[in-house]
Amino acid sequence: MRKIIVLLTVVSTVLMLQAKTLMLLDFESDADLKKIELTAEPIRVNPIEIGGIPGQDAVVNCDPVKDFDPSVLPCERVSENATSGKSALKVTDKPKAGNIHFIGFPKDWTGYPYLKLDIFNPSSELASLVIVLTDLATRPDKRYTNSIGTYQTRADITKNLKPGMNSIIIELEGLTNNEKLGQLDLAKMQKLAIDVQGKSYALDNVRLDSEE
Repeated sequence: MRKIIVLLTVVSTVLMLQAKTLMLLDFESDADLKKIELTAEPIRVNPIEIGGIPGQDAVVNCDPVKDFDPSVLPCERVSENATSGKSALKVTDKPKAGNIHFIGFPKDWTGYPYLKLDIFNPSSELASLVIVLTDLATRPDKRYTNSIGTYQTRADITKNLKPGMNSIIIELEGLTNNEKLGQLDLAKMQKLAIDVQGKSYALDNVRLDSEE
């Protein structure tokens, strides 16, 4: 009986340690490339055709790209600047489709107060990182195919990137959308988008953590 109790204690401890972090994206296989939501290059249309305001310029995306296309989303898995495993995602230019949208990751973030990621800035200058988070309540922007959502109902977080490797920590508890209309529902997260001022970068080890 004592051995069983000891064994259960060990198993329980291991499970607790495993629960401290939850990996969202680590780019160890091409499967993570399939978590990128793909769209085609934006095209300009008459805003009246999509219910917009006359006189305003409107940009929409045409049909979604069905397969991974580096000419639309210029990124690839590389070994350089990997901080978890052997691979990182290298983005060599601003995607024609806009920010890179990630989907297909675990959607229930409850119990994890921090979102963490490692991002390498190859420039010798500071760069501006924008992370966009959406939940199930985020309204889609009807001007775009596979949009990240309307500005008011999503959450945009801006961070400065120093040259070289950066470890980014975002506190999730109490995180509200941009217009402070309500908190994001961490049990129903939907999309995560990344933009670095249209510059190149390497991304890895996107994870949730229970400790800062």
